[in-house]
Amino acid sequence: MKSSKGIYYIRRGAGKKIVLIHGWMSNHRIWKDLISTIDKNYEIILLDLMGFGNSARIQPKGSYLDYLTESTFNFINEICGGDIHAIISHSMGGIITLKMIKEYSLKMDKVVICGAPFNGLSGWVKILGSQPKLTEFAFKQYQKFPMALKIKTSFIAKKATVKITDFLDEDYYLAAAQSDPKYASTLFYEMRNRTVSLDFKDKMPQSYICRGEFDLLAKKTDLETLSKFSNANYKEFPLSGHMPMIETKNSFNEYIKEIFLQ
Repeated sequence: MKSSKGIYYIRRGAGKKIVLIHGWMSNHRIWKDLISTIDKNYEIILLDLMGFGNSARIQPKGSYLDYLTESTFNFINEICGGDIHAIISHSMGGIITLKMIKEYSLKMDKVVICGAPFNGLSGWVKILGSQPKLTEFAFKQYQKFPMALKIKTSFIAKKATVKITDFLDEDYYLAAAQSDPKYASTLFYEMRNRTVSLDFKDKMPQSYICRGEFDLLAKKTDLETLSKFSNANYKEFPLSGHMPMIETKNSFNEYIKEIFLQ
């Protein structure tokens, strides 16, 4: 299904609503192994962020991150009436979630933020993000050769013992490759320096902060800081890279079950 503004989404189960928000150059399929863990007790809403997966392609004016935050907030209001129990988010999806809580006062009972580089990128990732033309060129190659995305997903998890490329299906890469190269590279460029200042503690719901042990995008010190700010327990998944819901899915699913099926 699609919302009135072109956001593609899927609903599963019945009960209190949990919204699942994916990250950059990704789509709703990243949660495929998590859905059955909780859809018997909750209504699960999976979406493709604007410009990704099956959602509408756009070229917003101004900040792309701000646009994604606003469009996702409007989606939650339209589809859920603003009434949600929780959000489970990953990477850029976690940044968007924090911005919705801070800037739009979005209310929920619980929030899970996994591997979110909310304090900007660092190291070689930041250097890559400083070259939008080069990044755009790389994405154009993905469109010609969608399976080349396997190289990208393998590289960001190169220290992990599990190959995420063995678990993500072909449709995941094909949908990711459909993203507009300029749109994706501009977002990446924004994320390299954008930060979400932690000055909204009174707005944070019950929070759960996590990352993979070998995550190359989300810094451990940043997520530890976020967990202290939100009075949350900090969880790290051993032997996982940036995508613990794929790389160490059994541990990640058990973690989610502890949060929502207690």
